[in-house]
Amino acid sequence: MATTHHDDATHQGGAAPPTQLALSVPATPCTLSTVRADLDRWMNTLGVSTPTRQDVHLALGEALTNAIEHGHRDTAPAPVSLALSHGPSGITLLVSDQGTWKPPAPDPTRGRGLAMIETLSDRMTLSTDDGRTTLTARIPHR
Repeated sequence: MATTHHDDATHQGGAAPPTQLALSVPATPCTLSTVRADLDRWMNTLGVSTPTRQDVHLALGEALTNAIEHGHRDTAPAPVSLALSHGPSGITLLVSDQGTWKPPAPDPTRGRGLAMIETLSDRMTLSTDDGRTTLTARIPHR
């Protein structure tokens, strides 16, 4: 079950929609559909264009899948934190897990997720600090 937190005032009546979305989700594949639904509702309230929404869905799906699949070496899966922020230049996403990613196994049919995120974004970083791996990317508006 995803834990959702909006950092702005609750969207009611004429109030502005929240420009930030934070989720903490279990590191399991079944989480993906719940996150997609929450993300879609949030982007709908902001009036994000269809091309940008598609790019954000693809980038976040790849980042979350990597965190679920690679984020827990020799430890039990722990929640994955997601934070999204909508601004004039695009949507920034941050995906953080409580592990150090496993090295990818050589496989010619896999291993393109980070390259896709890099292509979709105008800025992407991947860092590992204090036992956490964090991917940050900004998807520009189209």
